[in-house]
Amino acid sequence: MSLVGFSTNSGRSQLTTMDHTFAGGLSGALGRVVLQPLDVAKIRLQLQVENQIGRKYNGLLQLLATIPREEGIRSLWKGHVSAQYLSIIYGFASFGVFEALTKFSYHSGFFWATDVRYKPIEHFVCGCLGGCAATVASFPFDMIRTRMIAQSDGQLAYTSLLD
Repeated sequence: MSLVGFSTNSGRSQLTTMDHTFAGGLSGALGRVVLQPLDVAKIRLQLQVENQIGRKYNGLLQLLATIPREEGIRSLWKGHVSAQYLSIIYGFASFGVFEALTKFSYHSGFFWATDVRYKPIEHFVCGCLGGCAATVASFPFDMIRTRMIAQSDGQLAYTSLLD
């Protein structure tokens, strides 16, 4: 049975924990560049008033057409720097902690580390802990990202990460 995580099979080439960590950070960064406009749209839709009269955006496509027309195309990447930090740190932490924990589990001699039947449980626990660590590490950048995206050009309260 082959799963992700630390492998004891020394006969094949294996990525190190640091390789997995950097791969996680890079995947987070690339995904963020492509998906940032959808993140901006999601946050704007979440924050608008839900009554039909005061509603500015009627749906995703209308929002994606309105924001560039009213605020410029760059506004779709509003909060991108803090979002990049969030994605990279989240990728680093989640992949790095997961890999380190699976390796620790194997070397510690826990009963589930040597029995293939328990690998999914081991990976579930290590994945949960990796996700928790990543959330804690990246949360400050999530707060900054949301605040920067929520503001429209007419009412800029935040202009950089340091505000």
